[in-house]
Amino acid sequence: MSDYTATRLIEQAARIAELERGLEAATEIINSHCQHIAELEAENNRLERAWLALQKRASADRVVELEALCEAEQASNHRLSAKELELELENKALREVTLELANDVEAYADAERCDRFAYPHIMAKWESDMEPVRKARALLQEQGE
Repeated sequence: MSDYTATRLIEQAARIAELERGLEAATEIINSHCQHIAELEAENNRLERAWLALQKRASADRVVELEALCEAEQASNHRLSAKELELELENKALREVTLELANDVEAYADAERCDRFAYPHIMAKWESDMEPVRKARALLQEQGE
C-alpha cells in the first residue's frame, strides 16, 4: 500500500469518525428535545386537570375568582405552547441535519466501499460504516420523520 493510499484511508477514517460524532451529537439533542416536549405536555395536561377540578368545586360566589384563574391558565398555556413550538422548530431543524448527516455518511461509505460486493472484508467495513446511519434513520422513523 502506498503512502498516499494509507494517508487517504486515514483521512477518510477521520472524516467518517467526525461525521459519526456529529450524527451522535444531533441524535442526543433530538432525544433531549423530545423529552422536554413530553415534560411540557405532561405539565400542560396537569394544568388542564387542575382546572377541571377547580371548575367542579367552584360555587356561584367564586365566579370572579375562577375567571382570574382561567386567565392565568390561558397565559400559562400560551407560554407552554410557545415553548413547545420553539422546541418543535428546533427539533425539526435537528432532524433535517441528522438526515443530511446520515445521507452524507452513506454516500461517503458507498463511494469508499464501492467494491464491497466483491470482497466480504470490505462489505464488513461498509456495514460498520453504515451502523450510525441505520441508528439515525431508525431514530428519525421512531419520531415520525
